[in-house]
Amino acid sequence: MKSLAIAITAAAVSSVGIAANASSNADLNAPTTAPSSIHAVSSRNGKFASNLDLADSDIRVAFCHVTLDALSAKDMDRLVGTFNASARTRIMKSSDYNGNYGASVDRVIDEISSKWKAKYGNSFDIERMGEALGASFASIQTAAPGQDSELISRITKATGESAAAHPMLDSRPIALAKVKAAGGLPTLNVALICEKGGNWAILVPDSLTADGLRQNLLHELSAVNDHSAKWPANESAAYRQVAHRVLMAVLDKPMAISNQASAKPMPVALNNNEAVTKAQPTATPAPLSQTSSYKWWQFWHW
Repeated sequence: MKSLAIAITAAAVSSVGIAANASSNADLNAPTTAPSSIHAVSSRNGKFASNLDLADSDIRVAFCHVTLDALSAKDMDRLVGTFNASARTRIMKSSDYNGNYGASVDRVIDEISSKWKAKYGNSFDIERMGEALGASFASIQTAAPGQDSELISRITKATGESAAAHPMLDSRPIALAKVKAAGGLPTLNVALICEKGGNWAILVPDSLTADGLRQNLLHELSAVNDHSAKWPANESAAYRQVAHRVLMAVLDKPMAISNQASAKPMPVALNNNEAVTKAQPTATPAPLSQTSSYKWWQFWHW
């Protein structure tokens, strides 16, 4: 964990940047950051492509940044900046993109932030989160450019697209993280690619739109906020649950439809007062095995 803490510190120091503006002529193929943001993973001087030994800890740092950026009210640029280049371009140039989450999502974020500080005595902290998102959160497999056709196949399956949709998979380092099922949340396969400059980006599905991202975040973060009374005493366990739900949102797999084949519609209210149809599970998820290696405080469910 010491190496991960060092990686987090390096990322925080090295990634101050300028926010991207979707309406400008900025290069949307470059990772985007907000003023004083720490969202981008340290590039380690662009040596990722030749040194995959560093990848595991930096991918975990990337998960920390994705989670923190999702909890940064009024600033969607930061979160979208953690996606792969083609997704960034597609989403930022779409007609429903304006760089903001909207009042409903912002309100939920502010409430979570306030409740978090009241319960744990801290604001969201990247180093504390880094300690939580270790091997107990996810296992990670990496491959050098063009060296693992089996991993490429698994990544294209995880993203629901053909290999032709990701021509960079053969020319850049790639990774597949398996986020473990816990607390009633399902297993997730998160595909990543190491982009030019050394930043690991999440490969999000083409189904994800700007409005879809807002709706997914509202759904997942509302679940966190509405069940704050059940947050665990252990802050690390809470970070794992929040990170898990954020990743479900960006992968376009919100909890209500991620593990339920049959579901009933559930309206999700947005700030424009329109109801967006989501699915609601018809049954409570089966209890986790008592033989699991997880501690008791990880078996909580929002």
